[in-house]
Amino acid sequence: MIFLDSTVIISSFTISPDKHRCNSYIQSNHFVTDSLVVAESTHNIEKLAGKNTSIIFLKWILQAENIKILDLNGTLLLSLLYNIPKIHVPPYDCIHYSAAETFECEAICTYDKDFDKLPIKRVEP
Repeated sequence: MIFLDSTVIISSFTISPDKHRCNSYIQSNHFVTDSLVVAESTHNIEKLAGKNTSIIFLKWILQAENIKILDLNGTLLLSLLYNIPKIHVPPYDCIHYSAAETFECEAICTYDKDFDKLPIKRVEP
């Protein structure tokens, strides 16, 4: 399983040179993500492409059969508490890493190079 980060989602829903590559990659794989990624993506898509596009994104991700969304909960936050002293990335990225660990993901799909500091492989579409 691969964890899907907001940078790839945002690129697929806004004007980006990687838009088509991101869309194809997302449609052809199975992913997990967390509710914080959904919130980050919604905010940035609205900021870059408008409210209508952010609503289209929300409808799409809630119906996508190839993406599982992990809710932020006490277990995930305990994992964050465990991981945050060990790894040197911003807290949001640490939450995403903890979610990826929960799902035993083999990689995180992102353009964010901060994830290169983690003991999980970072891949780009």
